[in-house]
Parts: sequence; C-alpha cells; structure tokens
Amino acid sequence: MEPKESLRQPFLLWNVSRPPEAMASSTLSSVIRNEALFPLGLALIELSLCRTITTLRVPEDENPDEEVVLLKVANRCLDHVFLESGTRYGCVVQQCLSWSHTRETNMNNEEFQDTVFRHIISPLLDDVEDFEGRSRNVR
Repeated sequence: MEPKESLRQPFLLWNVSRPPEAMASSTLSSVIRNEALFPLGLALIELSLCRTITTLRVPEDENPDEEVVLLKVANRCLDHVFLESGTRYGCVVQQCLSWSHTRETNMNNEEFQDTVFRHIISPLLDDVEDFEGRSRNVR
C-alpha cells in the first residue's frame, strides 16, 4: 500500500479489543485505569502521530511489565498529540489513558455509555465536524 493510500484508509496493526471472557477473567490492572478505553487511547495516539506505539518506544520506556511500557510511551507522546491534533483531541486521549470517572468496563452499562459519550465520543465528533468545516453548534 502506498503511503498516501494508507493515510486515506488508516488501520491498526494490533488487536485493540480483547474477548469479553478475557476482560471478565482478568484482574484490574494497577496502571491501566480502564481496560476498555486504554487501547482506544493508544489507537488515537497512533492515528495522531501516524506511527505505531511500537515505533514510538525508546529505551527509557522499557520495563518487564508491558502495560507499564505502553503507559510510559503514551504519556511521553501526549504533548506531541496535543501539538499535532489539537487540545480537544489531546484531552480525549488523556481521558482514555487516565480515566477517572469510573472503573466500569461494561459497555452495556448506561451510565458508562453516557459518560464515555460525553467525554470521548462527543469531543471527537466535534473535531470531525470542525475538520470538515462545520460546527454541530451552529446550524
């Protein structure tokens, strides 16, 4: 695939979702605040910087715990995301990485859905509309 084609049709090189049974059986991570949103934050970093998380690693990020490595890489790249993709997008990434609203990961929970929509989805939709030259607030 040519570089220009890959930018028009971005894709992820790693599996961002885990099977429901894996999520249910795993213990809560000590470094990842929300198992459902953390991978989204990583994916948003990759999309913003047009690089995979793996290629963003530096020797200082290394740790025996892969979750710690991913969090270090993500936190180190966060300023670059803000510069590259703007404040609203950067704040969404930050929310995904350090979710403080609830540790709930059940996507069927209405309160969780509403909170995710308010803090993650809605700001991203606003960014898309701004990018396309429209505003959801002015019609």
